Parts: sequence; C-alpha cells; structure tokens
Amino acid sequence: MNRIEQKLDFLRRVEESEEPLQAEETVYLIELLSAKNADVRCRTAISAGICFLPEFEKPLLQLLKDKKRIIRVNACDSLSNSANMAVAFELIPLMQSRYRLERGYAVLSYSDIALNAGAPKEETINVLRPYVEAESDDWAKAFCTEALAQLGDYGALEHLYRLLGSNDAHARRAALKCAARFVAYMDRDMLETTLIRQLEQERDETIKGLISSPLEKVGESEQV
Repeated sequence: MNRIEQKLDFLRRVEESEEPLQAEETVYLIELLSAKNADVRCRTAISAGICFLPEFEKPLLQLLKDKKRIIRVNACDSLSNSANMAVAFELIPLMQSRYRLERGYAVLSYSDIALNAGAPKEETINVLRPYVEAESDDWAKAFCTEALAQLGDYGALEHLYRLLGSNDAHARRAALKCAARFVAYMDRDMLETTLIRQLEQERDETIKGLISSPLEKVGESEQV
C-alpha cells in the first residue's frame, strides 16, 4: 500500500468508525485537507463533513478556492454542518459562480448553517431569495428550492412542479428528493398528477424508483 492509498484508507476508517475522532486523528485529517494530491484533498473534504468538527471550518474554507471544482463543491457541502454564520457569509461569492453545482450547494449550505446557528429564518430567506430568483439552471434551482423550503418559505415549492419534468436528469433527482421531503406543504392533487405523468414519461430507471417515495407519501396523506 503506497502513501496515497494509506491516506485514503485512514479516511475510510474514520468515516466508518462510530467513535469520536481522537486528537491525533483530527490533526491528521486537517493536514490531509491541504494534501498535494487532489484525490486525497477531494476525499478528505467529504470525510470532514462526515466527521465534522468546528476545527475543520478554516481548512474547508480554504478549499473553496481549490483549482478542482469537485473539491470546492465537496468542501461547500461539508461546511453545511457548521453552526457559524461567519462561515455562511463566506459562501455568498459561490452563489454567483459560473458553475451551477457551486451555486446550488452554496445556497443550500448557507440555509443549513443558518438553521444550525438558529439565525432568524426570514432574514436568511431575504439574503438568499435574490440568488434563487436569479437562478436559471434547473439543477441549481432544485437545490435553491429546498434551501428556501426548509426555512419555511413553502411558496418556493411551486418550482418543483416544473422541475420534476425537467430535461435535466440531475434536476429531476434533486426535485424528487425535495418533493419527498415537503409533500405535506404541496398541493396533493397537482403533485400526484405531476408525478404520475413523469412516471409514464421517465426513461431513467433510477429516477422511476425515486418517484415512488413522494407518490407513496401523497397516498398516505389521502388516507389521513
């Protein structure tokens, strides 16, 4: 096993462990966040979210400037575990990124951090809404919709009826995940009609499987 494999094996073990990180493991994980090897940085950015500690915030913020887009996205996703609004403010520039996944994750992670921090929801919605309204990409829009809905802006869920039939498979998956989470706040009949229509048209077998979750929840709500 070479050095890179050893580092990746360490990350796998800490991810799978049910025990809290030991002090030396925390120090080593922080060290790996600035590893020269991109594969190691990429994996460590994910591991830092699974085993999140406030000590990881600073090195993860540094990774938001990494040359590799996937590393920036993974770092942004892991930072969603933070409860520090100063970290959330650092995500605002990514909401204007050229890359849709960075924009979507930045908005959703900001929302997550605000919830973790107990920040005023209406104030957070007002910060995010301009970026959400300006978003034209369906995949990023699905992330943005979930970001607002979990803050209590259920009007944003109106976007899902269109996104569930998007030409972008990534957007359809994200929209289905969001719809399954917020079925109770959507128009039951409209959602059911949209899901059945999409099930008939859907060619992606994985997405067909995902449609069953919100459909079942719609059925459950009918029986209540």
